[in-house]
Amino acid sequence: MDNEFAEVIDRLVAQTRAGKVQWEDLSSLSGGDEFRVNFGDAVVEVRQGERIERTDEEKQYVEYIRVQILNDRGFVVAKSEQDVGHPFHGKLSELLEAARASGRRRRAVFDRLLTTLSK
Repeated sequence: MDNEFAEVIDRLVAQTRAGKVQWEDLSSLSGGDEFRVNFGDAVVEVRQGERIERTDEEKQYVEYIRVQILNDRGFVVAKSEQDVGHPFHGKLSELLEAARASGRRRRAVFDRLLTTLSK
């Protein structure tokens, strides 16, 4: 992951946590989590998933997070996919968690729960 890409990730995390960037939840019930934010001339997608890696004796499930930046024509201009344990997985995980909270309207859900439970 180059410095420019890392800076975009850091700014997206900060702006999302501040409520200035709102993510769209594209997840399906059968697949991994996937979120998107559209800036008009650029789109950012973050996805968590699993893939199977086979060895001679067994198969292993590997969790990954992928972040893609697309241009206004839908072409990927930058991408990073990191498995659990990779040094940049933590940075991508922060973005995924911020996007999940935004896309699933976590704050509103908790506000409703706390209001309901305080009665």
